[in-house]
Amino acid sequence: MMKTKFLMNALAVMAIAVAAVGCSHDDDLYTKKDNGELYKTSFEENIMGGMAIDANQNWNTSEPVSLTINTEMAGKLKIYTANPVGENSAALISQTIGIGTSEITVAKPVDAKQLFAALYDSDGSLRVMVVSDNKATFTAPRSIAKSRVAKVQKKYNIDFPDAPTNDFVLAVPEGVELARDYNDGEVSRAATATNGNYIDASVKKVKIWGGWDGSKTSGGTLYVKGDVQLDFYYVAPNTTIYITQNSTLSIPSQSEVVSWNGETNGHSENLQAGCKYYLAPGAKLVSNGHVKLNSTELYVASGAEITAPSLESNGIGIFYNQGTATFTGNLSVENADSYVINEGSLSAANYGDYGSGNFWNTGTVTITDKTTVNSNANVWINEGMYTTKDFEYYAGSINVWNLCKLYVTNKFDMTLGDNATSTFAMDNGSSMIVKDFHIQGPARINMAGNSIIKVSGTCEMDCRKADYGIFGPTSGDLWAVFQAKDITKGIDNQGYEVTYGGNLYVACDSHFANGFSGQYPYIDYVGEAKLVEGQTNAPYTIPANGKCSDGYNGGSNSRVDNDPIMYYYYAFEDLGGVNGVNNTDIDFNDIVLRVSAPDDGKCDVQLVAAGGELKTKILYNGTVICEDVHEKIGGTMKNTGNVDTSKFVDIYELNDVTDASNLPFAIEVARADGTQGSTTVEASGLGEAPLMIKVAGISEGENTGKWFWVKERVSIKTAYPLFVNWAADRTKNTDWYKDYVQEYVVNY
Repeated sequence: MMKTKFLMNALAVMAIAVAAVGCSHDDDLYTKKDNGELYKTSFEENIMGGMAIDANQNWNTSEPVSLTINTEMAGKLKIYTANPVGENSAALISQTIGIGTSEITVAKPVDAKQLFAALYDSDGSLRVMVVSDNKATFTAPRSIAKSRVAKVQKKYNIDFPDAPTNDFVLAVPEGVELARDYNDGEVSRAATATNGNYIDASVKKVKIWGGWDGSKTSGGTLYVKGDVQLDFYYVAPNTTIYITQNSTLSIPSQSEVVSWNGETNGHSENLQAGCKYYLAPGAKLVSNGHVKLNSTELYVASGAEITAPSLESNGIGIFYNQGTATFTGNLSVENADSYVINEGSLSAANYGDYGSGNFWNTGTVTITDKTTVNSNANVWINEGMYTTKDFEYYAGSINVWNLCKLYVTNKFDMTLGDNATSTFAMDNGSSMIVKDFHIQGPARINMAGNSIIKVSGTCEMDCRKADYGIFGPTSGDLWAVFQAKDITKGIDNQGYEVTYGGNLYVACDSHFANGFSGQYPYIDYVGEAKLVEGQTNAPYTIPANGKCSDGYNGGSNSRVDNDPIMYYYYAFEDLGGVNGVNNTDIDFNDIVLRVSAPDDGKCDVQLVAAGGELKTKILYNGTVICEDVHEKIGGTMKNTGNVDTSKFVDIYELNDVTDASNLPFAIEVARADGTQGSTTVEASGLGEAPLMIKVAGISEGENTGKWFWVKERVSIKTAYPLFVNWAADRTKNTDWYKDYVQEYVVNY
């Protein structure tokens, strides 16, 4: 470094004294021996401030670590200081590895708390293992039983009721009489009247009480014409009720019913067994209270409408909607012979599939709060558009399938038990879009070919047993995609947090690393399942499938080739000066080299800064690899103020390197007066004042691979305040090189 400042005190006196008596090639100020002594004094006074250098200080922020890698798969091995799936991190070493056991040496930054081993396939998919006790093990995926096919069958042998066809009545048939027996607006009549009866707006109370024999089992027919608003409504079992076209039947709730001769059972919760309600196009059924289908059948035609706070189908009840159904509260199906079938538009605050109830949607369903499926005999089938805030699936059933699009705006929570029916199935070309996803207990999602699950928020895996988790097709050429932003594990040190199986791509921005709880892995792989970093990087394309799926436009997961590069920096002081040695601003920027982390043993050596003015050569293992740094970089004082990265110059390629942080570099500096002779500057011994420091690049985060060396004529302790603490005790402030004063370092 050609300095213009003068040394102070003893150094200046020493320089003058030596100059007065003359000098020779052996003892002038440019010899390493004499300059080294002056430099040592200057370093101790101006950098250490009286503190002693640690006797074990080697001036390297990295240390070699030997790792044992056991693998049952071949691929590209990379070692990181952070989980590469989810972090911007640079590999400390990259090495093609075969099946078996390998010993790998890496240059680990001393401040790194954890290492991660990643094994990449040629397509960029990877496995990530936590390095424990300097070991990592990659097991081959287990085989998968071909009999466990993820594709589901339509209705899967569930005997759903047939849709009504010609059962709706548009108008009251000729010959049917108005049902009015008592006072004005009051009806009390047997349900067996010839041709039935009709009611209209003149009727306020209705009691159809059954056959003349009092059995109330013989049934009959009742028509609704016009706008009929009742304050008492009771219809005996086995009666068929037709709400004709553009007519409205309004029935009272249990709290609204008006007593009729002491009776208060004429309300919406007392619909009788065997009754069948048919709402023709344009018809409406309105209730201000809970509607309970006590083994009652209710059919809503296209263009018809039912509105109520809630509806419950129990016993052998059937609710079949082809029109519009609006419930401000709950919709539930309760028993093994109870059904809710939607082919139209259905909305409710909550949907509950309890007991052994049966649900089938081919239309549009909107649940503003929660969907609950909580029995191991439930049937829940979606072949249309189903939107819900939360989806809670408990107990586990073999008959819970999404065959089209399920949209969960908040959380999908699947907490099942250990049985063969603990599944949720996705059909070919189907999709599930969900914010947060939680799978707990022995639960399994079977995804057929070209199906996709997209999780925009957090995904938590907590299966706790082998062969439970997410599975794609187990045969054929089609794949499924599980796409998530962040995938976390439920419990630390728990085996089988999740199994990924079949033809499945798991594409995510972050994923917890694999490890072992005893002999059990956190992540288990069976079949061809693959993990790729980046939600859109799975190398597979799913075509859009109408309303059922927006598809997936796969990319190329190139992390295996395009990792951020880790560099190790060699920063030199050159001991130069015109009027004696001037090192009061020791900045380690006279020459700065950086070496890329080994990739199959290969490293690139770059000259990135030249803050000295003396003619300087660069040596590697005693051999000159650069004759003139200034000619190479294009001048003097390059990249020690404003940095031009185009001036980073490749000067050499190394082979067979494992530890890129501790290589035998040196510089040879010519005399300032142009006379013959030079000084060689290389690594100092333990505890000596450093002529070169070796600094690892930042291995993770936004500045991955970088170290910001010091600007010209700025002391390293000014730019890096923690450097001195580390120099005095190499076990402290090991991350000093990450803590800098912005204005005193180069920025690039």
